[in-house]
Amino acid sequence: MNLTSNDSIRDEEVEFRTKSGSVITCHYFADLIELEGKPCVLAVMEDITEYKRSEREVQRLNRALRVLSAVNQALTQTKDEKELLRAWFAFSPRWADIRWPGLE
Repeated sequence: MNLTSNDSIRDEEVEFRTKSGSVITCHYFADLIELEGKPCVLAVMEDITEYKRSEREVQRLNRALRVLSAVNQALTQTKDEKELLRAWFAFSPRWADIRWPGLE
């Protein structure tokens, strides 16, 4: 990220390593300003690490909800065991990346 005299950086998503070694995700804003006749960078960072983690968790829960909805639909609409097993195997690959609390 280079900042020239007419540039500014707005809402750039960047990762930083903290002093403790952990990585945080931030929104980064920067402007080149003049302070007492000298060029300076005015920068602001907003830590969005927890927001990003929450966003991933919502996506995971939405996938789980879609799978459960498909299971419910199969259970209520199938007429016999064979049809239920066919429905089960049709959506079973969707289970692969879902963590189920209490079953881990």
